[in-house]
Amino acid sequence: MFFKIITAILLSATITSYAMANDQTHNMIEKDNKEISISGKIVDYEGRPVIGASITLNGKKAVATSDTDGKFHFHAISLPAPSYIQVTYLGMEAKKITLQPPYHDLLIRLNDKINMLDEVVSTGYNRLLKRRSAGSFAVITHEQIENQVSTSIDKILQGQIAGMHVSVPNGKPGESAQVRIRGINTVNGSAEPLWVVDGVIMQDNLPKILGTGMMDASDFNNIFRNGIGDINPNDIESITILKDAVASAIYGSRSAGGVISITTKHGKVGKPRVNYSTLFTIGLYPQRQENIMNTEEKIRWEQELWNEFSAKPFKSGNGWYPVIGIVGMIHADKIGKNGKLWTENGFEKMTEEEKSAYIEGLKRNNVNWYDEIFRNSLSQNHNLSLSGGTGKMDYYTSLSYTKNMGLVKRNDYQRYTFNMKINVNPTSKLKLGFKSTVSFQKSGDFVSSVDPFRYAYFANPYETPYNADGSYRADMTYFNLTEINAGDASLPYIPTNGFNILREMNETSSCNTKLGINIQGTFDYFLTDNLKFTGIAAYGRNNINGTDELGKNTYAAFKNRLPWDMQNREWNGYGILRQNFSEGNNFMGRLMLRYAQDFRKLHHIVMIGGSEIRSSKNQRSIMMQYGYDPETKITGMPEPPENGNMSYSKWIQLINNLSSSQWNEQKYASFFATVDYDFNNTYTLNAALRTDGSNNFGAKEQFNPTYSIGAAWNIDNERFWRSIKPVINRLTMRVSYGFTGNVVQGMLKSLVISTGRKKWNDHITGTVKNAPNPHLRWERTRDMKLGIDMGLFNNRLNINTEIYEKLSSDIITRVGTVSTTGFTAYSFNTSKIRNRGLEISIYGTPIKTKKLTLSTSVNLSWNRNELVKFVAPLFGVSDGKYQGYPLDAIFNGISTGIDKETGYYNMKTVPNAKFETIADKKNVANYKFYLGTRNAPYSGGGSINVSYERFTFSVQAAYSIGGKALNEINSPVNYSMVGYSRNNTPQTSFSDIYTNHLNVARDRMDRWTTENREGTKYPRIVDAFGAPLNLEGNMVTGSNIMDGIYLQETSFLRIRNISLSYLFNKNVTETLGLSNLGITCSAQNFFTFTNFRGIDPEQPGLTYPITRSVTFGLQIGF
Repeated sequence: MFFKIITAILLSATITSYAMANDQTHNMIEKDNKEISISGKIVDYEGRPVIGASITLNGKKAVATSDTDGKFHFHAISLPAPSYIQVTYLGMEAKKITLQPPYHDLLIRLNDKINMLDEVVSTGYNRLLKRRSAGSFAVITHEQIENQVSTSIDKILQGQIAGMHVSVPNGKPGESAQVRIRGINTVNGSAEPLWVVDGVIMQDNLPKILGTGMMDASDFNNIFRNGIGDINPNDIESITILKDAVASAIYGSRSAGGVISITTKHGKVGKPRVNYSTLFTIGLYPQRQENIMNTEEKIRWEQELWNEFSAKPFKSGNGWYPVIGIVGMIHADKIGKNGKLWTENGFEKMTEEEKSAYIEGLKRNNVNWYDEIFRNSLSQNHNLSLSGGTGKMDYYTSLSYTKNMGLVKRNDYQRYTFNMKINVNPTSKLKLGFKSTVSFQKSGDFVSSVDPFRYAYFANPYETPYNADGSYRADMTYFNLTEINAGDASLPYIPTNGFNILREMNETSSCNTKLGINIQGTFDYFLTDNLKFTGIAAYGRNNINGTDELGKNTYAAFKNRLPWDMQNREWNGYGILRQNFSEGNNFMGRLMLRYAQDFRKLHHIVMIGGSEIRSSKNQRSIMMQYGYDPETKITGMPEPPENGNMSYSKWIQLINNLSSSQWNEQKYASFFATVDYDFNNTYTLNAALRTDGSNNFGAKEQFNPTYSIGAAWNIDNERFWRSIKPVINRLTMRVSYGFTGNVVQGMLKSLVISTGRKKWNDHITGTVKNAPNPHLRWERTRDMKLGIDMGLFNNRLNINTEIYEKLSSDIITRVGTVSTTGFTAYSFNTSKIRNRGLEISIYGTPIKTKKLTLSTSVNLSWNRNELVKFVAPLFGVSDGKYQGYPLDAIFNGISTGIDKETGYYNMKTVPNAKFETIADKKNVANYKFYLGTRNAPYSGGGSINVSYERFTFSVQAAYSIGGKALNEINSPVNYSMVGYSRNNTPQTSFSDIYTNHLNVARDRMDRWTTENREGTKYPRIVDAFGAPLNLEGNMVTGSNIMDGIYLQETSFLRIRNISLSYLFNKNVTETLGLSNLGITCSAQNFFTFTNFRGIDPEQPGLTYPITRSVTFGLQIGF
């Protein structure tokens, strides 16, 4: 239905556009042959005269040229119907004007050419020449992002801009990337940049789910909370990244993280153009996999551990012995004849010969669980657009469809988008604009209480997914470590049909949809040639619905069972339905005046002043229903057992916990002014002032004034530079200083009461959520920058270098307070963060001939992040936050190797370590070092583009250097699941024998033993409940020191895209009745160079991997 509605709208727009174009072309006829005088004035976007523009009549030779005031005048003997003039000027778009009386005082405005966008930047409030700005801008044109496979624009930006670090947290379709511009400058707030589309700030972030006693917030999907996925990359004309205070100060107190301003495509003067493009992508199985054991290796390993730790005490019947894996179960008589478990009726022990035969039979089962959950996938993308225009109006409409089959089975993503943009010029003084976008996204997945990626790694390879009759086979070892060992730990609750990951994937489902509608209207009215009054109003609405269905036989349903079944080991399954509903509405309105004037052709000044209001209101509800039947789609609450003792109050609590809702409302009011002055295209001064008010803060702290000032010097326009200009043809120095700000959502200034459902004397009751702080205020960032921008050999080689410092103060943190106040922590503006950095961008066209063009680019960013001042709730280190070090700093121990006598890790001591008592041996302060930061200090990317005749070959790469990660892959099993009272403490998970109950890396056999004391990769294996080793008194065992052994570099170089395209010549296209025809073939993420030992250095751990893919594309124009 959605697709049909959008198609109807698109056809309607097509018919209307053709009719208007036809009417504009044929609506005037001049029959008299008398001489006609035609005159007018040509100006640019800012209203400045365009000198030397060429005017042609009816496509023939030039009849006039604009003078120093931009004016032109010529005579014509006659004007046949239809007649038109065309205005052309280097670096600007040609404009065709249909002539109609009167023919004098025509005002013609020219826009900058698309291929000159690297010299023109759009901030969302203003368009200005880069040479007349002191700000730090970077521009990406639509040619650089066309035919990209990613459905999300943030992922496409990876590696393209110096100072902008884009990391992809996982490869799941529809997920957003993490974007950081010049570092992180907040502790509890969002460090994401501000996204702006056609001058409108995106503000559709929905409230997070808080959960209830019955529902965990993590159970619900948050895939669509970010609005970036609503944007179709094929509708983008250009992207401008605003990196410093001068560039982004117009956005004031929301721009501390930088600004990404997107300008969407619009129609161009000429006949209607229809363009269609399609991409088909084949996603390939993960390139890198963990080096885990196969069945034969795992059985041999389990046998080795049985022989060393268990065989002797089991045979003697005296002492403790660990039971590890299925081999341990067989030897310990936990599995009997015919595969029966020791807990089943009719259990009989096997003989030694039968045990050996059973183990040999297991070797025939060699399941790669990655093969069971991953797949090769097929994805597709289709884009259809219609555009055109006349002298009075232009239009652009588009329709797109994307379907991305995920790398994981039963995971997919779909998106429909519709975009319509119309600009009308009723008079020479008035321009009206209307834009409407509609997007619909759908994400499908399964629900599992067990992470499928962790399961694929840890599941034993001898476990099989199906029984001989095709039914699901329960995993015998994943959850039974506690049960098969004789410790004192409580037994876990497992459904009677056991656990099977494929059952979870096939009998659960998660469907999330998002419908986004945005409407925008604009007007530009020229009060005079130099003074323009501009207004913009925008409204957006987003609806997100999510539905999870949990089959009655699944472990996911078992984990969410009703309270009276929590202790029921004979649980009779029932289905569960979970739903969440979100609705968001936002509004923005802006009015401003813009004055632009040239004085004596030397002085150019642009002044802007205006005000803006924004508001957003979002609400979200969640609910859960039991007894769900997927066939009839109805629910019915299961009855409690007859002997149940559910009290009335318990029933009320149960009912209340089955639903929850949250809402938030944000309001902003802003006033702003900017002044841009340029003298003789040589000296530039930019200044901006803005104040923002927000309802997030107390009455005295609501408004936050920010300002910026910057200067630019185009040295190459100086007389003394003329002799150098043949080599360095362009040289600009820029310096800036200013302040921006940030809002921390959720840190509220007032006393917040969380209302409950209980009543007391008919009054609603609640709990105090947080302590009030009426003095809570905006976070502020002081920004300073110095930059050099140069072009060599007529811009064949271009170099841009900038150094910057950003000092963020009044950072909001939670500070510990005396508990007698009723609270344990308080929100204060306490901390400071500094970011210092260097950015270098080098790009150019070293080869450019008639047939061959070679262009290259490379960028490097270095950022030094430091928490200058920090007050933590517990003081000192708190989640990687330590004063004097970067955010996300890693503090841990450094191993000096495995002690050949004890088999444990020896840990390096700090220079000022003190060992005066036995307790000092275990004091973590004597071993703790700063090991690095999770945020790579160096990042960047590069590209190579080669065009030969009609072929184009390109390579794009991204890199990250210096990042660290504690890449510990925590096993689902360990000694704490066996018992509470232990005789030994394993130093790390490598030493814990019980982690070997499930699968492990195959090199774990390279371990310390009494016979093999030197040169081993892993330490000795220890049984926490075995005979005391008496080794702990002289060693440190805390994870805050020992986790340092898992430290790995996450540096990488990834070849993101390799593509080859061909554009057919005119003979072919004309024969086919087309205006253009092109084909593309590309490969994504095929090569990653790294020393990281996991699956993906960009996303350490066990997570949804980034896929390799091959894409074939087709582009057709009519």
